[in-house]
Amino acid sequence: MTKKSLSEQALEFAEGARPDARRAIETLAAELPTGPAEKPKSGLTLLLACTTIFLLYLPIALWVHKDYAHVREPNGAQIERLLKFESIGGFGYRSQIFTMSQHVDDDDNSQTTPVIVYEGDKPLGPNHSSYTELKTVGRGRSMFVNDRRNSEWKVSKYIFFSTSDNSDPRTNGRLYWAVVPRQ
Repeated sequence: MTKKSLSEQALEFAEGARPDARRAIETLAAELPTGPAEKPKSGLTLLLACTTIFLLYLPIALWVHKDYAHVREPNGAQIERLLKFESIGGFGYRSQIFTMSQHVDDDDNSQTTPVIVYEGDKPLGPNHSSYTELKTVGRGRSMFVNDRRNSEWKVSKYIFFSTSDNSDPRTNGRLYWAVVPRQ
């Protein structure tokens, strides 16, 4: 039994096809090698090829990501990473808090929460700012109060803050954390 070339196998396959499909297969078959089909590579050859590719890839990947640094959480008794940011207008943003509800303030005028917003490993401030200051001045101000502004039937726990340079936390590439300091 003689081995058929890939182009011969493709032409045999095209015999039962519709005319337009046959033309497409014949066009592709013309591009295929006309010699006998090659024997598949052995497992050892495949392993060697994969290892070589990996050894070439690894130094390039490390060089491209040379500025990568492991993300360290700020130090604190309780820490929660802020994930989804919503603009509240001006320089202000809010992010929902899930694990620190016992620290939320009920009133904007009597804020006592120990929660501090961190930008990377640096604390932002001043804390306990007013809603208006946060939106108009920004520069790291924050407050942690029950949000009754956008919902009459539901009270949500949000931390309100602005970034240190009044940039958008959704696009500036920095990580933000809510932290209760250690006593």
